[in-house]
Amino acid sequence: MNDMRLLMVIVGVLLLGTIGCGSSYVPPTPVPVPGNDLLVPLAKETLALYAEAIEKEDFTDYYNAMSKEYTSFTSYRTFSNAKKKEIAAGYDLSELTTAEPVITSAGIDRNPSEQRTQIIVFEGRFDISPSPITFKLRYVDEGGRWKLFTHVIKVEQ
Repeated sequence: MNDMRLLMVIVGVLLLGTIGCGSSYVPPTPVPVPGNDLLVPLAKETLALYAEAIEKEDFTDYYNAMSKEYTSFTSYRTFSNAKKKEIAAGYDLSELTTAEPVITSAGIDRNPSEQRTQIIVFEGRFDISPSPITFKLRYVDEGGRWKLFTHVIKVEQ
């Protein structure tokens, strides 16, 4: 009889663990790796904001376009200070407005958290002169819109 009770307790614990004891966590729905029809406009929009920020010597609009998740852990002051070197370099990025990016890789970061479902990540380049640009951009879904989460933008000299 005690063996039967023990077995029932074990089964009950396993069932509770399986159904989550009423937990509100819902695993994210996997999204497919996006194609160039999404990635190219994202890259163009992001790099256009970047070029504008360099030209104006002010990253306010660029920072404000980033995801809430990113801006929640990085203040504008910290972000702006990190960009001073890029502003001082005086890059000529005027060709970005007419250039098309070349996407070299794309994928999904499947490490969801409570703040985000998944992250799309892609790399590419703008073959502009005199300073070609390479980039790695990561976006999170915020309310049905892809918002920039992190970036690495390199302007070659």
